[in-house]
Amino acid sequence: MKSWQIKKIGYEREYKALDILSKQGYICYRVPMSNLPFDIVCIDIQNRLLRLIEVKSPKSQLSKRQKQFKELIEKHNIKEFIYEVMVVD
Repeated sequence: MKSWQIKKIGYEREYKALDILSKQGYICYRVPMSNLPFDIVCIDIQNRLLRLIEVKSPKSQLSKRQKQFKELIEKHNIKEFIYEVMVVD
């Protein structure tokens, strides 16, 4: 399978995840082609919850960077996030 075909399948999975999460009441944003260790950011306004989601196929694994990010969040029991806009001159 060519790399563009693999990427296309990945995009399709991300959009499927967006659809599932939106139907669950989340407001979601896809983070395409980013260097972040996740693909989707979702907000549940009612429960004041922010979800960072990495979409994977059943056979794929997290990258080293994604594992480190996940372990950091879990190790320090991070439950609260702050959104901030930093203006730099």
